[in-house]
Amino acid sequence: MNKGLSQLSIMCHGYEGGVHDSRAGVSTMDLGFGLQFCREGLTRSNVEQARRLDGLVELIILYACGPAKTRSGLEGSSGDGREFCRELACSTGAEVLAAVETQYYLKEPRSGIIKRLFRIGADDTINFGNWEGQLYRFSPDGTVMRTVGYW
Repeated sequence: MNKGLSQLSIMCHGYEGGVHDSRAGVSTMDLGFGLQFCREGLTRSNVEQARRLDGLVELIILYACGPAKTRSGLEGSSGDGREFCRELACSTGAEVLAAVETQYYLKEPRSGIIKRLFRIGADDTINFGNWEGQLYRFSPDGTVMRTVGYW
């Protein structure tokens, strides 16, 4: 590998899309439609733009809601999150780690009353905590592996 990053962490929103479940006769919103990342977003229709990272990153962690979600019946569509993540891994040459479910995080203030009062040190930080739900690991060779719990 050329000089680059061993890990690229991306924290953004996962896109939702409208889906209709004909068996249940309901319409709803669901995850797996890409990432609200940069001005244009990153979806199955433009994931090849990530090819610019090819060989520059070993692991991409998507701290987002449901980028790896694929609802039954949406396989091969714009809402196929697992395929989106697999294509991202293949395009970048990096492993991609992504969740299926909505993710939650905590905003933690500076530690210590003096630091908070005088705004000393880093601003509030984000504590992503443990992952919610299933995680998938996508290899650059196209292999998809489900993992459990916190990675």
